[in-house]
Amino acid sequence: MAHANDAGVDVIDVLLDDFTAVLCRQGLKRKEIEMMRSEAVRNVDHQRRTGGGKDIVDMVMGRAHRTEPADFSRKPNPKDTARSSKIGKLAHSLQRLLSQETVTYMECQGDIGWVAQNITKTRQRVERELVYAIVGMAQSGGTMSQGDYSQWMSMFTRKEHEKREAAGRRIDLFNELARYM
Repeated sequence: MAHANDAGVDVIDVLLDDFTAVLCRQGLKRKEIEMMRSEAVRNVDHQRRTGGGKDIVDMVMGRAHRTEPADFSRKPNPKDTARSSKIGKLAHSLQRLLSQETVTYMECQGDIGWVAQNITKTRQRVERELVYAIVGMAQSGGTMSQGDYSQWMSMFTRKEHEKREAAGRRIDLFNELARYM
């Protein structure tokens, strides 16, 4: 901004260009960006007319960073909706299987029957599917780094998963993956 002012360029134009760039990176559509830009111009003009004490840069850029496509009642992407629905169904199935597994083991009292083994295998499969769905969505959404993605994927291969559980180490997926859901 200071360089623009020194070069004789209107600082507000530079600010609005930065504002537009942030909105573009957030995925807003052209019509939404034009609406937001005209609102920003009105706010800046109002601050100039009234001699308001707000910092114009903070006011405009703060609005840009708080704006998301959902603010415009836009229909969500069908692919994201399907992923979210799948994650919800898998999480519900996992909760159900965890409670069934607990009840079955209590009834067997140490004698692991074939029913308990089937429930355990099904739970492990659902856990793997849930992990793959969540980390895939988190990684594509940019909330998970490539290193974390690789680590989660390697921890939940069938072989590693069974090996970890045979050693008595289980991961509480709901707590560990809550930040990505």
